[in-house]
Amino acid sequence: MSFKTVQSSKTSLTLAKNHARHALREHYSLTEAETEVANGLLTGYSLEEIAALRKVQVGTVRHQVKSMMAKTGTGKQTDMVRLLMTLPRMV
Repeated sequence: MSFKTVQSSKTSLTLAKNHARHALREHYSLTEAETEVANGLLTGYSLEEIAALRKVQVGTVRHQVKSMMAKTGTGKQTDMVRLLMTLPRMV
């Protein structure tokens, strides 16, 4: 996915959530920002693309991913994404 594509699809991260927001927050106590990052990862965006869409530094997103991994009890980003994929999707 190119940067141009990412910029034109901002709504796919900020508005059209792939996973139920309440499920991510309820099961793992994720913050609103962490929930957005989780949905970006579950959509297939890279950390750089998520940062660009959210208009934050990549380091901020990395910090949020580390916090999410601690909350989910996972040691790797890929393990966390696999775990989050088991949550119910919005229809």
